[in-house]
Amino acid sequence: MLSHMNDLHADSLVSYNPANGSRLGRVAVATRAEIAATVDEARAQLAPWQALAPDKRAALLQRGAEEISRQLKPLSQLLSMETGKPRRASLREINNVADTVGGRCKDILRALRPQVHQGSTIESLVRFDPIGVCAVITPAYHPVAMTHRMLIPALLAGNTVVLKPSPDAPLIGQRMAEIYQRHLPANVLQIVHGRAEQGRNLVAANVQLIAFTGSSRAGKHIVASAAFGLKRVILAMSGKDTMIVMADADLDAAARFAVESSLGNGGQMCISTELVMVDQRIADRFAQKVARLASQYRIGTWDDPKADIGPMLSPERREKVLLHIRDALDKGAKALCGGSSHPEHFIRPTVLSGVNSAMTIMHQETLGPVLCVASYRAIDDAIALCNQSSFALGATVFGQAEAAGAVASRLDAGMVGINKSIFGVGDIPWVGAKQSGYGFHSSPDGYRQFTQTRVLSRSTEASGYR
Repeated sequence: MLSHMNDLHADSLVSYNPANGSRLGRVAVATRAEIAATVDEARAQLAPWQALAPDKRAALLQRGAEEISRQLKPLSQLLSMETGKPRRASLREINNVADTVGGRCKDILRALRPQVHQGSTIESLVRFDPIGVCAVITPAYHPVAMTHRMLIPALLAGNTVVLKPSPDAPLIGQRMAEIYQRHLPANVLQIVHGRAEQGRNLVAANVQLIAFTGSSRAGKHIVASAAFGLKRVILAMSGKDTMIVMADADLDAAARFAVESSLGNGGQMCISTELVMVDQRIADRFAQKVARLASQYRIGTWDDPKADIGPMLSPERREKVLLHIRDALDKGAKALCGGSSHPEHFIRPTVLSGVNSAMTIMHQETLGPVLCVASYRAIDDAIALCNQSSFALGATVFGQAEAAGAVASRLDAGMVGINKSIFGVGDIPWVGAKQSGYGFHSSPDGYRQFTQTRVLSRSTEASGYR
């Protein structure tokens, strides 16, 4: 299979089935002039879109979600073929998105209601108005779910959107956009395709907001470019999630979580657990449990009902993971399972023990089905190692509840789970710290980042002036 980088021609981008290299389709790549024209078209629709009542906008988005539900089978197949994830995972992702659009719209509408502040002689109205044209740039992992996290609040707030899907998953991005376009006024939602050059052109165009999910490296370029126009940016970026297992933890529960979090979606998620720090008194037992569980995971194509892990999204991503594994093994790590003999397009589930700070895998995001296990003597050492990373998206702590909670409060990550995953309850933020986040999604405050806050104050005295 040729590198995807070789398939970006002047006018088109080829999408591949990552399991076998077969071509799935081709999309047109936008030129700089086409991107600028697309943004101008979106700008022209701002006034009529904003004039539509918010509940009417929500109704149109809900119609799109209902069509997604009706097309669940073909959409999930396309998602699986393009990303390689098992069919049941694709069904779950798309079904969850379709089922939650209505509820999310209600949460957003509540968050964007004007706020009235009443004084003795002055009344102030805080409004959350549309900000303008929003560029939404999305990743290849969970391309449907992550797109919706940005797309729905941007549109419902009254902005128009130009969507750029990942070049590794352009077809599912195109299909999802087309569904919503059938229910929205013309040019309210538009789509452009390409790689880094097209992303830079979109960010440099006349947009007022860039909502991005992807690597920290790309996020830094976006911030630098946006600074010249003082454009609003909301960035969800790279993660290298850590886990601390204390001596009094439930080892079976901790091992299950570590493996599920590390190997879920083939490890190709920013919230995958990549490093586990284990109290040295239980480290060997924990590592054995993890290796036994991980070795039961099967790799396979999307249509294999027994497959737990699909192929890597691209040859470049696969080679990066292999480099991390080889570097760790060359520097003394031990493979408790996997580690070598990886079939073409795939990475076998791999558990590495004895990792140390000299290894690349300890510092860079791996994004593959690889779990690293290290031991610690003192809990302060484990906390320090977790906090030294420049990435701080998520972290977890397993141990006796009170002590684990105390450790969790000292971790730098934006989202921390105590004896569970990082996912919480209710309408809470999706937020990273350090180089994992710049702004955040979800929750009332997250939705308001897609708006311009505006304050109108008036006198309530008879004279009408104060």
